[in-house]
Amino acid sequence: MLRALLLIAFFVFSRPAMAQDVWPIGAEFGLIISSCQSYLNSYQNGGYSAYEQAALGYFSAINAFSVTKNKNTGSQTNAEGILGEIKLYCVYHPSDQLSKATLATYAKMLTDGK
Repeated sequence: MLRALLLIAFFVFSRPAMAQDVWPIGAEFGLIISSCQSYLNSYQNGGYSAYEQAALGYFSAINAFSVTKNKNTGSQTNAEGILGEIKLYCVYHPSDQLSKATLATYAKMLTDGK
């Protein structure tokens, strides 16, 4: 119980909340803060890129630490389906960070019940 409370306190106080945030996630670093355009460029080179691994890890973390009761968001598809939705977001928002694209995809799947 104490561990859960400390974890919640960390996420709440690790950065200031902003109005456009869906959930305060905490500090972001690594490839997840790269632009969507960087992700799309790596996607065009073929293969499973580190950007995709970062996005799937971020998606899983959002799912695990979500304040909602549904911890199975995205379970009706596979990794390729999730990455396809992230790619679709990035095509229309190339200057956004990959973290924002992943969070938007998560929020869309959550509201759609997927």
